[in-house]
Amino acid sequence: MTMRLLSSFKAKYPALAKVPFLIIEGKPFSPAELIGKAQVTLSTLDVGRLTPEDIWTLTEEHYRRLIATSLRRPLIISIGEVAMTYEEALEHVRKRTAKGKEIVESYKSLLKEVFRRLSYG
Repeated sequence: MTMRLLSSFKAKYPALAKVPFLIIEGKPFSPAELIGKAQVTLSTLDVGRLTPEDIWTLTEEHYRRLIATSLRRPLIISIGEVAMTYEEALEHVRKRTAKGKEIVESYKSLLKEVFRRLSYG
C-alpha cells in the first residue's frame, strides 16, 4: 500500500480513516496513522486474516478513541431495543458479554468496509 493511496483514502473517507483496522507489533493503527510511516504492504491483508483476538482489540481501541475525542455522550448503538453510550459499549467489549460480541460483529462489518474501500483506492 502506498502513502498516496492512504492519503487519498483519508481525503475521501475522513471518518473511516480514523478507524483502527490493523495491528502492527501489538499496536492498533488507523489508515490515517499509517501515513508517513515506513512502507506498509496491505495487499494480502483483509478482515479474514485478522485473528478473533485482533478484532476484539481493534473494537476496544475504537471505542476508547471515540470516548477520548467526543465532546458529548450520545446514545449510540441500537442492538435489539438497547441503546448505550460509548462507555457502556466499551465495557461490554472489555467484559466480552453477549452484547460485546454483537458490538464486535458490527465492528467487523466496519472493518470489511474499510478494507473494501482501501482495495479500490
